[in-house]
Amino acid sequence: MEDFLNILIEEKLSSVTFVMDYLQVDFDGNGFTFYIWPVVTVENIEYKFGDSYYRDKLCSLIAQIVKSVSYVDNKEIVIHFDNENKLFLSLDPNNPDIIVEIATFKDANKNWYVFQ
Repeated sequence: MEDFLNILIEEKLSSVTFVMDYLQVDFDGNGFTFYIWPVVTVENIEYKFGDSYYRDKLCSLIAQIVKSVSYVDNKEIVIHFDNENKLFLSLDPNNPDIIVEIATFKDANKNWYVFQ
């Protein structure tokens, strides 16, 4: 699975879209829809949904290049940018915020993957 996500390496975060109760992020045509809010780390400070500046810090990642992606089944996805900035998404199936799925990923070729 991690190989699938490696298509993000060297792509830039090109957009962040806040939709009522979920988030979409696009990497030059490859994108996630997150149904659980990711944790954002910028300049070694973590920001969680609801924190002051969460949205600002998330948007500050726009135009940054993905350096690596790590994936651990049923545990996490971490998208690493420059300067140790990152997006962290918990894939814990016991998270009480999960209704049906945690996230979906669609690549530029319209291939889909669902994280449940």
